[in-house]
Amino acid sequence: MKLGTTSWLFPGTYLENVKVIADKVDFVEFLVFSWDTNTKNIFLNEIEDLKEIAEEFNLEYNVHLPTDCIFNVEKAFCFFENSRLEISNYIVHPLDGIEVFLKKSEKILVENLKEDIFLHDRTVFDIGHHLLGTKVTENFLKNSIEYHVMGVSNGKDHLKLDKDTLEVVKKKLKYSPNLEYVCFEVFDLRDFLHSLTLWRDSFDL
Repeated sequence: MKLGTTSWLFPGTYLENVKVIADKVDFVEFLVFSWDTNTKNIFLNEIEDLKEIAEEFNLEYNVHLPTDCIFNVEKAFCFFENSRLEISNYIVHPLDGIEVFLKKSEKILVENLKEDIFLHDRTVFDIGHHLLGTKVTENFLKNSIEYHVMGVSNGKDHLKLDKDTLEVVKKKLKYSPNLEYVCFEVFDLRDFLHSLTLWRDSFDL
C-alpha cells in the first residue's frame, strides 16, 4: 500500500510542495481543479524538475482532474498524457459526459461525492464524502484502488486525521482487496505529518 498526499500543503507551486514532501511519501496527487493558461504554464515550467524528483525519490504522481466540466477534464488529461511525466492514476468526479471519457484509459478512477456515486470498475473512496453525504456500497469499495483519507468532525472534512475517522476507514479496508494508494487529502503540512504519523502508528509501519 502506497501512502501519499496532495500537492497543496502550503501556498506555493506544485514543484515547491513536492520538494518538501518527496522523501516522506510514495506518491503526490496533483490537484488540478480547473484547467487554464496559468495552470498549464506552471506545469510547463516545472515539469522537468518534477520528473527529476520522481526519478530521484522513486516518487509516483497521480492527477486529480478538474471538477468544473468534462471539457477541462479532457484538456488536462491530454496534456499529462502527452507530457514527459509518468502518471499512475487520474482521479475524476462523476461529471456529465463521464461515460465517454472513461473509455480513454484504464488509469482513470472515479471518486464518490457527497451527492453522487458512480459505479465503475476502478474507484476512489473518499471518507469525507461518505460520512457527510451518500454512503458508498460494498460494490463501490471492492473496486477501490485509492482511498482519500482525512479527519471528519462536526460536519467538516479535510481535517487532520483523527482516531475516530481512522477507525471507520479501517473497517472499510476489508472490502477493498485491490487498494493500492492511500492519499491524505489535507491541505496543511502539519496536518499531513500528523495524519501520516497516526496512520503508521495505527498499522505499526
